[in-house]
Amino acid sequence: MTPTLLITDDDVGIRETLREVFAATGILTVLAADGEEALEVLSRQEVHVGLFDLQMPKISGIEAIAHIRKQGLFTSCILMSAALNDDVIAQARRENVYSILSKPFRCSAVTRLVREALSHFHGWH
Repeated sequence: MTPTLLITDDDVGIRETLREVFAATGILTVLAADGEEALEVLSRQEVHVGLFDLQMPKISGIEAIAHIRKQGLFTSCILMSAALNDDVIAQARRENVYSILSKPFRCSAVTRLVREALSHFHGWH
């Protein structure tokens, strides 16, 4: 089985850059422009790791992650944001977010976190 990564960000440049970064890794990537699209993807297919921007139209990243947890889906979630504060971090911890990534970030940091999540939760190396 090929691991699947959902990249959710309203910035098309970030989505496309991350898709390109992961294209060479053997990880299948699926893109969503907001939390609503992400939930639609998750209703149709299994996703092993999800990258979620915090601030997006319609449904925020943290709201999407909360919905994932309520549905009992086994998706490792990484929250990305340029607007981190104590409240956001506390809310992310309540939703059992695997990791929080501050924007701007290095692509190598994202790749490392995704690989760690796949290894830790799904046994992929």
